[in-house]
Amino acid sequence: MYLVLLGVPAASAVIAKGVTSYKVQNGIVQKTDASPTTTSVANAATNDDGSASLVDSQYLIFNAVAFVYVAVGFVQTGTFVKVPAMILGLTSAAAGTYVLNKSLQTNKPSITSIVPSTVTTGGTITIKGVNLFPPGSAGAVGVKVGGKNAENPHKEGNDVVCVIPEIAPTTDLVPVSVTTSANIETETYDIRFAAPKILGLTKTPAAGETTVGLFAQGLTQDSGAPGTKPQPIYVQVNGQLVKASFVGTGSLTESQVSATVDALKPGPVRIQVRQAGAFSPEFVVTVP
Repeated sequence: MYLVLLGVPAASAVIAKGVTSYKVQNGIVQKTDASPTTTSVANAATNDDGSASLVDSQYLIFNAVAFVYVAVGFVQTGTFVKVPAMILGLTSAAAGTYVLNKSLQTNKPSITSIVPSTVTTGGTITIKGVNLFPPGSAGAVGVKVGGKNAENPHKEGNDVVCVIPEIAPTTDLVPVSVTTSANIETETYDIRFAAPKILGLTKTPAAGETTVGLFAQGLTQDSGAPGTKPQPIYVQVNGQLVKASFVGTGSLTESQVSATVDALKPGPVRIQVRQAGAFSPEFVVTVP
């Protein structure tokens, strides 16, 4: 009788600990380090987010009741008393439920969508997902885009917002992953990367002209995430790098850009566009 009273809850605690540790090691369950200021006896009956846990409370209360019953009986009689079958049943049932609850728990993080789905260096993305902020995370999060750490990753509501770092992907798809404060990394989610590229000129320039207008892809006009500066755009003509400006409102797939350069001379002109450190391939045009 006492072997059941002591053994079942104790074994359940050991099994539950083992199950939880296995899930944490395999990224199935996220656990963050408890802060010393938030650690208390009440944690034994609450979830990681501080809310009350019915399963944990039952496990704690039923074993406390059994302990008090045996202790009072021992004090009154001077010997171990017989434990009622009801108390044995309650402690065993609570222990079994406790283990079952731990075995069913999961809060593995995952990405469900990324907005916008087409990006470029310096652009801002919003990552939506589940379990990106485990209890106790305080909003801490990391993001990798194309294997590089994203800039200024932070929490906005239930989403993660960050700035695309300077990358040079070999394909037009780049993987994105989120690492939570529990050091669990999500599976990658591919987004389309629009590398800077000149699509054409607004017109063929003539000798002596000082304005170059062009159409390009992979340029962003947003100002980035909060706390970041707008990404300036540059045009390089035959090695001369000058600051340029957008003409009207464009998109990542096509934007119009204008720049003022030194007077063009007859012959081949090599033109590139740059934003956030990323250069487009050379676009060559012959000035008559």
